[in-house]
Amino acid sequence: PDNPDFISATQKLKTWYITRLANLVQKKDLVTANKTIHEAELLYPEINKNNKFTTLKDKLAHDIENEPHLQKARVYFAVNALNEPKGANALEELKQVLINDPENEEALQGLQKIALFFKNKAKKQVRQNTYYKAMDSANAGLQAISNDNELLLLQKKIKTLVKNKNLVSNLLIKADRKFQEGMLIQPKKENAYDLYKKVLTIDSGNPQAKNGLIKIQNKLLRQVRLATEQGKFRKAETILNQTQQLFSDNPQIQLTRKNLRKEMDAVLPIVSKIKISNTPFSVITETTLQKIKVGQLLYIGFQYRNFAQNNTKIRVNVYNGDSPLLIEQKEIILPSNQGDYFFTVQLPEKGITNGHYSIELMFGQSRLIKANLFGLH
Repeated sequence: PDNPDFISATQKLKTWYITRLANLVQKKDLVTANKTIHEAELLYPEINKNNKFTTLKDKLAHDIENEPHLQKARVYFAVNALNEPKGANALEELKQVLINDPENEEALQGLQKIALFFKNKAKKQVRQNTYYKAMDSANAGLQAISNDNELLLLQKKIKTLVKNKNLVSNLLIKADRKFQEGMLIQPKKENAYDLYKKVLTIDSGNPQAKNGLIKIQNKLLRQVRLATEQGKFRKAETILNQTQQLFSDNPQIQLTRKNLRKEMDAVLPIVSKIKISNTPFSVITETTLQKIKVGQLLYIGFQYRNFAQNNTKIRVNVYNGDSPLLIEQKEIILPSNQGDYFFTVQLPEKGITNGHYSIELMFGQSRLIKANLFGLH
C-alpha cells in the first residue's frame, strides 16, 4: 500500500472513474453512469470522500429521478400537450423536474419553449381581436415563466383591450338605443352621435360606430328634405347647419343645401343684389364704393323678389361695424312684390369714426342682405 507506484496508479484510476462518470452524466447515459459508480465504490470505497465524485453521484440520482418526467415531457411536446389536459402535460412534468433540480437545463429550456409558444399565440389572437382567448394564452405562458417581461406587458395590454371591448360594447348598445329613440344629436353627451364618436376615440376603426354616424347623417338630411317639402325653410336650414357642423362639408350635404336654397329662392322673399355708390345710377351692378365721407349721401339700389304683397316695409340699418353701433336708420316701402328699388341714405356729420361700416336690409326679424364698407376717405 505504501508503494509510490501503486499509489500513483490508484490515483490515476480514481481520476479516470470520475472523468468517465462526468462524461456519462453529461451524455445522460444514466445506466452506464450508475454501473460506473458501483464499480468505483467497490474498488475504492474511499472515493466517496472525493467532492467531485459525490457531486456527480448526487446529480446522477437527480437525473435518474427526473428522467421519467423528462421522457413524459418529450412525448407531450410531440403531441402538443403543453399545458393540458391536467395531469398529462409537458408543463407539469417540467415543473416537477425543477422541484428536484432547479437548474435542470432541459426543463428550463422546455419552459422557455412553452412560454414562447403561448406568447406568439396570444399576439396572433390580439391581431384577430379575440381578446379573451389571447388572455388565456398569455396566462398560460406566464404559468411557464412567471417573470417574463414581454408576457407581463402583453397581459396588461390585453386587460386594457378587454376593458375597452366591454366599454365599446356597452356604448354601442346605448348609441343604437338612442338612435332608435330619435335622440340623434340631443341632449348633449347623451345622444347617438356623441356615443358613436366616443366609441371611435377608443376603437378608431369600429365599423358599427362608423355606420351609425352615416345613418345619423342620412336621417338628418331626410329631416331637412321633409322640412323643405313642408315649406319649413328655417327649420330645414337649422338642421342642415347642425349637420354640416357635425359631419363637415361633403357632397351629400352640398347637394341638400343646393336643393334647399333653390326651394327657398323660389318661395321666400329675397334680395339678390345690392349696390352702393356716391353717385346716382340706374343699373344695379356690383358695389364699387369702398370708403365713405362724413355727411355723405349714399345712393343705394337693390333687386328683390318673392314678396307676398305690395307696399312691404323694409328697414335699412347703417352700423359702425367695429362697435357695432347703429348710426343711421330709415324705413322704405316696396311698391311691388318684385323688381328694382333705389333710395338714398344721408350719413350724419357726427358719430362717425374711421373703421368698418355695414348696411343691412331687414324684413321683420330677418336680414335680407348685408353690405360692408371700409373706413373713411
